[in-house]
Amino acid sequence: MSESTAELNYESAPDAATGQKIIQLAILAGHGLLANGAETFRVEETMRHIVDAYAGSDGEAFALPSYLSLTLYDKDGIAHTVSNRVRNRKIDLEIVNRINAVSRRITSSKPPLDEACTMINKAIKERKLADYLRLFAGALIGFSFTLLFGADLYGGIIAAVASLLGVAINLFLERHATNAVFSTTIAALAITLVIIIWIKLGYTGSSEWIISGALMNLVPGIAFTVGIRDLVESDYLSGLARLAEAVLVAVAIAVGSGSAFYIATIFS
Repeated sequence: MSESTAELNYESAPDAATGQKIIQLAILAGHGLLANGAETFRVEETMRHIVDAYAGSDGEAFALPSYLSLTLYDKDGIAHTVSNRVRNRKIDLEIVNRINAVSRRITSSKPPLDEACTMINKAIKERKLADYLRLFAGALIGFSFTLLFGADLYGGIIAAVASLLGVAINLFLERHATNAVFSTTIAALAITLVIIIWIKLGYTGSSEWIISGALMNLVPGIAFTVGIRDLVESDYLSGLARLAEAVLVAVAIAVGSGSAFYIATIFS
């Protein structure tokens, strides 16, 4: 038990019913952050700020990459704890930014709890970036990296088409709640197969630069960065788990791409 909890004045704490609503609000915000790629220290900090705004105590928040819990004491000194498992995670920093903005507004203005829950839900569910923009961005990334690696313009166009397919597959599998390792393997397989087929049809350029450029869409750069930030914040368990996940995704890229070459060898 932390010192702040041990010295809590229970008379200023909320009643049991209000305490449960506060916990549910904080858990909702924490789940939204964790499910969309936020650092665990940011998740814990957000939950503590929300609890402090309504209960006058920061509570006991704990988060891992796929789990979070929060404990709050009511005015009778009874601890109320809610745990939540985060099964489906992705990287969507736009949602993280919206939840952060809403949580800052909640802690400063303290709206009614029901209104605050509505605000958090809206921040999680509202989509401002259309799928066609994500597809266009994926194609642009593949095209740009391929040219950067030294391929010609035609090679960049091939990478853009392959990247478009890879991003589309990721979007489809994301909606069916598949894990990142599986979706990345399938996307890498599809991207590499498309490029190999294009080369078989007569393209004479450097295939390795095209494949590398298109696969850059799948590189887990954000996951790796978040893992490093967790380590810097002394969240060693979360940081190592994030880094392990990034390594698994990188292995999935290699497995998917290698499988495409194996399939091409069989049918060549």
